[in-house]
Amino acid sequence: MSTRDEKTSIQRRMQQGYAANLQTSQAKQDDKRRSQHFQVRLDLELAKKLQHYADAHHDGVKNAALKMILSRFFNGK
Repeated sequence: MSTRDEKTSIQRRMQQGYAANLQTSQAKQDDKRRSQHFQVRLDLELAKKLQHYADAHHDGVKNAALKMILSRFFNGK
């Protein structure tokens, strides 16, 4: 099975599981947040810079560092 086939298979199973659990309040909350979820891959140099910034300003928490960077970028601060 190729990587693409595996990914498609995993996505299909996730969708089926999600559809089966649509009735739960947690599933409904997850659905509302789904549009706010992003995953990115950074090159090695950028990842090191992000980790350095996170260590210096956010106790090593990369998610908080990314939120700050994006907030400043879009708000012009």
